[in-house]
Amino acid sequence: MSAKTIIVICLFLITILIFYELNLPKISLSILTKASLFQKNGKTQMHQRLRNGIYLSAENQTIYSFPNVCIETVLQKVKGKASSVRIVVVYDNYTDPGKRRISVAGSSMTPWNHWDIVFKSESELPKNITYRTKTAFFISPTNAANVFHFFYDEFIPLYSIMKISGNLNSDSKVQLVYRAPARQGYDQSRSKYESLLFSLNADRFHDVFSNYPEGTCFRNGIFGLKTILQRKRDVVDYTLPRFNISVEDVLSRNNSVTISYRRTRKILNINDLRTWAHLVGFKNVQIVDFERFSVLDQMKIAATSNVFIGVQGAALQWSMFMPEGSHLIEIAWPQKGWIFVYYKVISEFGINCHKVVVTNITEPRQGGASIPHKWSDVTVKREEIFGLLQIVYDSLHKNKTI
Repeated sequence: MSAKTIIVICLFLITILIFYELNLPKISLSILTKASLFQKNGKTQMHQRLRNGIYLSAENQTIYSFPNVCIETVLQKVKGKASSVRIVVVYDNYTDPGKRRISVAGSSMTPWNHWDIVFKSESELPKNITYRTKTAFFISPTNAANVFHFFYDEFIPLYSIMKISGNLNSDSKVQLVYRAPARQGYDQSRSKYESLLFSLNADRFHDVFSNYPEGTCFRNGIFGLKTILQRKRDVVDYTLPRFNISVEDVLSRNNSVTISYRRTRKILNINDLRTWAHLVGFKNVQIVDFERFSVLDQMKIAATSNVFIGVQGAALQWSMFMPEGSHLIEIAWPQKGWIFVYYKVISEFGINCHKVVVTNITEPRQGGASIPHKWSDVTVKREEIFGLLQIVYDSLHKNKTI
């Protein structure tokens, strides 16, 4: 083969590659299935409706926004018998009519990161319709009675998407519509932490979608939740003032230490920890059973602390509300399967996090879970924590981080 022929072939291949690169979107679009075309339309819709044009699209981690979302009743056969069931209906002109199951962004802790939606033409929208609110957020909660799961699976992602969509400071209340049926016990945040939800401009009525009245409609429905924040501390800075917790309240508790008391997975010598904290120089040291306090008081206790000490467990989530530069001391026993979790989670809020491995662990309780020592009690030895307490005190006293 001559050199001239080789050059011609190379030029031809380069031309093909350039053509392919320029026309890649069109080529890709032409081979998409109908379902994928629907998802693409959904993404376009989201791009138009969310301020800043932000949406997610990776491994089914998509957030959709649709207009004219209604909750309606239809007759369906359930085990051979006709039964009335509630369905979600979207009236728009972007999607082919029919029933679709859309996978949405959400926590890996829930099996319900999808919604079955019936799409109809906007021309079929019932006349004289009354919209309940301008915007509804359709949520798949996890174990929302647990403060960690409430914040990470619901509150923080909801704050994030509300901020992006321009609903956080809107004059109109937003509606929270849950995916999980009430009988599954996954909707407990409605009673336990609803005061926090109200701070996000949420309407006081929020429920599982099947419990909404027939014909309830929203001008816009957003399906799926995901945390999209450059700075997670923004959640804390937004929340505290809405509960009248001021910077002055925080500063008034200078170098305050809070030790979390647990009724299970206890620190058997918890009073020793208080004594050791006093010995290194801390003057304000308190042992707190968080379960005895209201949500507001739990938040305030954390916000007015500079050091938070406790066994790995959901109560440590409150330490996110401490002032930036504060310290979390997390106690765990990874050698027995109870690993550290919050040192990674809480550090994202500008908190210095430390790990204390304990070795004096009680035998597993009867009826333990897959982690036998999950519910064990522990005794913290002086040599395991005293030196760290001194370092933390010196850091705060010198007003520097470590």
